[in-house]
Amino acid sequence: MNKALKEFESSIKKKHSFHWWEPNHEEDFRTHLQQHIFIAIVLKTFEILEWDIVYKDDTSAEAKRQGEWNRWTEKITVSYHYGTVKVKSVSLGNEM
Repeated sequence: MNKALKEFESSIKKKHSFHWWEPNHEEDFRTHLQQHIFIAIVLKTFEILEWDIVYKDDTSAEAKRQGEWNRWTEKITVSYHYGTVKVKSVSLGNEM
């Protein structure tokens, strides 16, 4: 990820959810974008952020984010269902 994106990422107020088994966070929101346009934007975003796309179909996309030392730190899943978008981030346990 380029320097400008890293600086932007550090400015984002983060939401965390901690569990004994697997830290994760899930959030829903509505959009007026059409499904195929929204998924295309998600895939382009993953590409720009240099996240590894591991799954995609007509309604969802999933990527793994790399941290330091090229280790995957989390899995991000974005799904679209009749205008409702669900974004889920799940820790892969490599942060410690």
